[in-house]
Amino acid sequence: MRRKVSSMAIQDVRGMRGTSRRGRIRFLFALGVFFSLTALSSVSAQEAGSLQGTVTDPSGASIAQAAVSIYARDGSFQLSTSTDEKGRYRFGAIAPGEYIVEVAGPDSFRAISRSVVVGSDAGPLDISLPLDQLREEVIITASTTPLTVEQTSKALDTVDRAEMDARDEYSLAESLRLIPGLRVRRQRGPGGQTAIQIRGMRAEDTAVLLDGFRLRDGADIGGSASPLLDDLMVVSTNRVEVLRGSGSTMYGSGSTGGAINVVTDHGGGRLHGEILGEGGGLGMTRGLARFGGGALEDRLNFSAGLTHLNVTNGIDGQDAHRNSGIHGAVQYALSPSASLSGRIMASDGFLQLNDSGFIPDEAAANLPATGLSRATPLPVDQQRLLERGQPFQIGSSTFVPDLNDPDSRHSSSFFVGAVQYMQQLGTRGSFRIGYQGLETNRSYRDGPGGIRFEPMFNNSSSFNANIDTLQVRADWEQGRHQLFSFGYEFERELYDSPSSDENPDPSSRVKTSIGSEQKHQSVFAQDQFRWLDSRLQFS
Repeated sequence: MRRKVSSMAIQDVRGMRGTSRRGRIRFLFALGVFFSLTALSSVSAQEAGSLQGTVTDPSGASIAQAAVSIYARDGSFQLSTSTDEKGRYRFGAIAPGEYIVEVAGPDSFRAISRSVVVGSDAGPLDISLPLDQLREEVIITASTTPLTVEQTSKALDTVDRAEMDARDEYSLAESLRLIPGLRVRRQRGPGGQTAIQIRGMRAEDTAVLLDGFRLRDGADIGGSASPLLDDLMVVSTNRVEVLRGSGSTMYGSGSTGGAINVVTDHGGGRLHGEILGEGGGLGMTRGLARFGGGALEDRLNFSAGLTHLNVTNGIDGQDAHRNSGIHGAVQYALSPSASLSGRIMASDGFLQLNDSGFIPDEAAANLPATGLSRATPLPVDQQRLLERGQPFQIGSSTFVPDLNDPDSRHSSSFFVGAVQYMQQLGTRGSFRIGYQGLETNRSYRDGPGGIRFEPMFNNSSSFNANIDTLQVRADWEQGRHQLFSFGYEFERELYDSPSSDENPDPSSRVKTSIGSEQKHQSVFAQDQFRWLDSRLQFS
């Protein structure tokens, strides 16, 4: 592994105000480059194969609307479709090679996977879906190439869309609470600061990936994804894969605890969708709309989703929180051996903040001289008096919890877009190149309202970052038992932190900004060996 890092501090960041605009220009430029790469599909043109068959239950009855997905063994190709009324499915114009086929029933609780070799003369692949079949999903995070659950020996768990819907999860972080060895910590209610720890490691030791690309906040002191977890909503999520332990170190030094890969839905099959509306306690309402499908004989797959969460009251009636999220993805098979895909995801959130808890002087008499003290919060009615600056009774309380701050608030947003081109090189090799642009913004605003250590006038601080990532990877199979992978990654970060206040005296008004820029380059190589139908692996 070779890594080169260069950094430069920038005191005058006036030029960085155009960072967002330049980022979008780079994104569009990269999109044009990817479309120009479509010419490569004709360079490695080869005789196309196809795969078709029927999905049935144990009695032989056909299963309609079953989801069928096909994955190239080296991870360079993926397509999805659904069965018709007679249980039939078909993938046309597929490059010859080894694939993994995954079939999930319309209830999404039954799934089975099979390995298959596709050639120009391949026969039909009929699959019977047992009624008592446990889910045999295809896993990507364990080795960066598709594997079935029974083919991986690493500590890995998945949470799919069916489970999220059954538990009515609205937050991706909350959907991971039941995974062994993983701790989700959230302060206060919806929208509160969230952190994920795996096997007791720090939050910054957990890598969060979005379709294989690292997702993190460049303005976070640890460079982690923790500030973004509050805004990651369940929109068009297909599943979340959680890899725990040393097997996740392939994703870099920030993944020593584990890696969480959010796999989004790229659509496929018949046009389908859903609309959800719900409400409940804390003044909470949520809306969700999403759809997906395929066209041009499933050569073009697409999906999109929109969600909005609104909490008007929160825990104590003054913890309002709002969050809106969108997702869109499209994938097009340029030829039997080449595909181009793109996706976007964005979120915008708002949260009312509270002051930190403290021990008032009046509670000193309630604290023991030695030993442990029982934590007794100030009653709620006395908290309201204290917030209004009126006399209150401490009683037997030993501390004051976090009181409402009427003019303290936090707003955050992020936008991430990615394009990826995949090219199969014959039956043994593949090449892929991808670009992701990530923009994150966090802003904190406070004023003279409140009871402790409040500023004399309104002030604000922002923490903004842009991360551009370019990934290039090549895979080559040395026979049926060895896969060699080589890759290169370039990453560029921009950081901007403006601060200002509203001092009525212009001569004393504060308006500062600090920025920095750094670039990372890295290369990696991996050699995987597999025997016994991929049940015994070494890398």
